[in-house]
Amino acid sequence: MMMDTEERNGISKIRDLIRRQRQESEGGGGDDCSELDYVYEDADTYANEISELYSYTEVPEFKKNLAAYEAVMAKWEIPLQWQRLSPELRKSAVLRLVNQLELSNKSLRAEAARAVLYIAQVSVATTYHTS
Repeated sequence: MMMDTEERNGISKIRDLIRRQRQESEGGGGDDCSELDYVYEDADTYANEISELYSYTEVPEFKKNLAAYEAVMAKWEIPLQWQRLSPELRKSAVLRLVNQLELSNKSLRAEAARAVLYIAQVSVATTYHTS
């Protein structure tokens, strides 16, 4: 079965593309692929990029985590300001949350998991905003 000229040209282009990709992956691409170069100039600080990401994607989840954290801390009569708690009280709260993660009650486990996530989110956010 004979191929017409258009099919041969198409196959030839595919072979060239594959050959160029192979050369690039082996480090032999050179500067002939400048049309693929991209300069990302919208970069900001790490903390600002995380804040921007959260503002678009994580706000509903963050609110659920906050509500779970507040519910657990109120139940245990622990103040809500995590950053202001003593190291001993923080450790106690984390250990209680870890114990709650092992309960058979699914809603209590989920509440503890969300509270842990909130603590992690607040700790990371505070670390990057203060450094």
